[in-house]
Amino acid sequence: MATKVKVSKAPKVSNVSKAPNTQNRINGPRTSFFPKIYRFITERWKLIVAGVISGAIIIGIILQNVNLYHNIREQQAIRAKRGAVEKELSFWKKQSAKYKDARDIYFRIAALEYELGDKEGAKEDLQKALEIDPNFKEGREMEKMIGI
Repeated sequence: MATKVKVSKAPKVSNVSKAPNTQNRINGPRTSFFPKIYRFITERWKLIVAGVISGAIIIGIILQNVNLYHNIREQQAIRAKRGAVEKELSFWKKQSAKYKDARDIYFRIAALEYELGDKEGAKEDLQKALEIDPNFKEGREMEKMIGI
């Protein structure tokens, strides 16, 4: 009996090679420009630290913006209140020109000037109120508070 030998077909070889040249004639095989093991895998802690620091900075910026917003709102409220006090003060000063002997008008003017921070003006108007009525109890209490 004759044995049959299986013959495998040889692959076709073309004259033009489609694979790039992986051989460097001087240095041997060409190496890849990129590492096979990526650095960030072994240095993941740097990525985590950078993320935490960035997050802390962003949170700090947000908190400062909220604080700034509240300060601006508070400043606007103070300016509005100061404008109302100045408007009331001008009203009472007009009234004091009409009513020269009204101790309550001078007392109110002194209180408004003190609220605005004008201690000298408050002292003068309080003195006028106390000249009109030396027994004015609230005037004497304010006199102690202002420090005349």
